[in-house]
Amino acid sequence: MAETLCFRHRDLAATNVRASLGDSLFAHLYPEYNPKQSPVIAEEPWNEKDGENTAADDSDNQLSFTEPLPFPELEQAPEGIGSNNWALAGSKTASGAPLLSNDPHLKLTLPSIWYEMHIVAEGVNVYGVSLPALPSILIGFNEQTAWGITNVGQDVLDWYRIDWTDESRTAYKLDGKATPVEMLVDSIWVRGADQPIIVETPWTVFGPVVYDQPDEVHYNLAMRWVAHDAPYLPNADNVGSFVDLAKASTLEEYIKALRPFDSPGSNIVYANQNNDIALTVTGRFNTRPDQPGRFVEDGSTLSSTWSDYIPYEEIPRDVNPTRQFVASANQRSASLSYPYYYLGTFDDYRGRYINRRLAALSNAKPEDMMALQYDSYSLKAEDALPTMLNLLAPADLSEKELQVLEKLRNWDYKYTADAAGPVIFNSWLDSLYQLTFDEVFALRANDAPVLYPETWRFIELLSENPQDVVFDHQETPVQETASELVHQSFQQAAATVEPLLEQGVNWNSHRDTRIPHLARIPGFGSDLLTTDGAKDTPNALSADFGPSWRMIVSLEKPLRAWGVLPGGSSGNAGSPFYMEGVEEWAKGEYFELHLHKTPEQVDGSLYLEFGSASK
Repeated sequence: MAETLCFRHRDLAATNVRASLGDSLFAHLYPEYNPKQSPVIAEEPWNEKDGENTAADDSDNQLSFTEPLPFPELEQAPEGIGSNNWALAGSKTASGAPLLSNDPHLKLTLPSIWYEMHIVAEGVNVYGVSLPALPSILIGFNEQTAWGITNVGQDVLDWYRIDWTDESRTAYKLDGKATPVEMLVDSIWVRGADQPIIVETPWTVFGPVVYDQPDEVHYNLAMRWVAHDAPYLPNADNVGSFVDLAKASTLEEYIKALRPFDSPGSNIVYANQNNDIALTVTGRFNTRPDQPGRFVEDGSTLSSTWSDYIPYEEIPRDVNPTRQFVASANQRSASLSYPYYYLGTFDDYRGRYINRRLAALSNAKPEDMMALQYDSYSLKAEDALPTMLNLLAPADLSEKELQVLEKLRNWDYKYTADAAGPVIFNSWLDSLYQLTFDEVFALRANDAPVLYPETWRFIELLSENPQDVVFDHQETPVQETASELVHQSFQQAAATVEPLLEQGVNWNSHRDTRIPHLARIPGFGSDLLTTDGAKDTPNALSADFGPSWRMIVSLEKPLRAWGVLPGGSSGNAGSPFYMEGVEEWAKGEYFELHLHKTPEQVDGSLYLEFGSASK
């Protein structure tokens, strides 16, 4: 899980692009901070400092592509991974008790990645979801508290180019000296073999040289990852944190339980019946005083790597804020005033929209939380479409193109299942993006990884500087503007989507969300599901990623909770509990969840005692 969620390979793609664009243009197209970002922590306890500014528009920027691409592709973290969580203080709810919500966005499979369970033991009564073999609940609630998780998205892994002393690769140059590698030796026994397979991994001061075969393209790169370093505490126990959370009843116990949790970096939201709400960023985050860590670094000097971690006490945390809610949706944890360099892969839209909605709520009910989890409104469309429409010249469009345009003008920015607007908008935006960054797309030779500009930066340039050099096609004698590309891209999009719309294609059929079998066995997955949502909306749904568990908890007395999995607890495709919940999940419906204290309180038709064959 820590490996999946660390988002570790953007530095290779960034290195490729910078080598070709040059430093100035790279900084222009790839600023690290979105000025519209709505960070997780709004009320900041740290001192103000000069922050990292987005690169200013530079009229002298010239596109230049002369350098070779040094690194081919590595496997990337899957797109679609993300999550939402939030907690409302009792002062904003109808019951006067906090409301907590969580929906982790992961690969959709049958059976589900999660296992829904209720654990009753001495001193423990907890309900929620976990992963097979783990001895506690990862997302859930007990009789007094509830908690949920999202991923931080901070960059905690760097690559270093090693300069070997000779072809034996037993020593490398470090600060002008030959430094021997250490060999990590693993013995792997194979059934039927007389001897184990011996695997030797060269280990540098930065970490392992992961790719060790001469024909592998990253043969000379070492990887440094926080998971390889010693933890904050000698007795760090990530699983133990959730065992302690299952027993926690107070804010102090929640904070103490999370102290040993250091990987993967997570935003853990919390609420209790004492009307406390909190959100704690957990994990180990490396400090980068001398270099940003965005690119493949020089492995011949120790100064290229980090030397320390952000002190635990200074990792962002939000406890009972005056805005009366806490929330995260994979956006940046803190604003530019945070005194530590903060590098990562962050969402730009869900967090902004959820914060906007939560700020406006009062007398909120559980149904309001359910509606927000299922919400299909797109801030990306709200940011981009008005500018695109303003730059378009309708007088130059054909009758069929005008008909497509009219469907888009009437769209409400919601990715509802039966809507045509999202199909048109996505096609138009994609076409415009590719026309704008055609030179960047051209860099992708020999499957080399290329870092594409963030969508928010593209929209920012489109709205604020439509004369920017990035909108010019270098191969033509004239300088194109954003208006010309907007017109050209709309015609391309209209030509693509108009026949689809005539065939009755809507957003649901276009997105084509299905839930496949975990082992991809044909016929064991779901058919096409009718459901709202898209990647950048709160209901963050794509073809095969989405909310893998939805949970709402009202911290009233007694506590009430609701949840739904896209698939039941059984892995037997013939069981009635195999597909249970899929239809309800697709509709945004929930089941009420119950904290029973004894087996006798459970409906006998659903109760299965270990070792029995009862119904």
